[in-house]
Amino acid sequence: MFTSLFGRCIGIFSAVAVLLLFFFPLVTGPFPATHGPATIFRLKWAVLMLLLSMVIAAFRIASMRLVKARLACARLAEAREHIRRDVTPAALMRVLRC
Repeated sequence: MFTSLFGRCIGIFSAVAVLLLFFFPLVTGPFPATHGPATIFRLKWAVLMLLLSMVIAAFRIASMRLVKARLACARLAEAREHIRRDVTPAALMRVLRC
């Protein structure tokens, strides 16, 4: 009888203590005791989101550079199409005449 009453008291006391930690965190003390365990998960989530946003930004910058490089190649190819190359001997002789 004594052990079951003692076990019940310990169980109820520990449940109340855990609920008090969740609902009324301490003002000073270790981080989980002052801010509750949920903020640790928020911190991990925030760090994960920060890393993910950095990776996304890096991919966006890389894709913009790729698009700019493709545009530059397209402009160069377009400019080369407009250049007429006349390498016949008569054309070369015309250049040498004064």
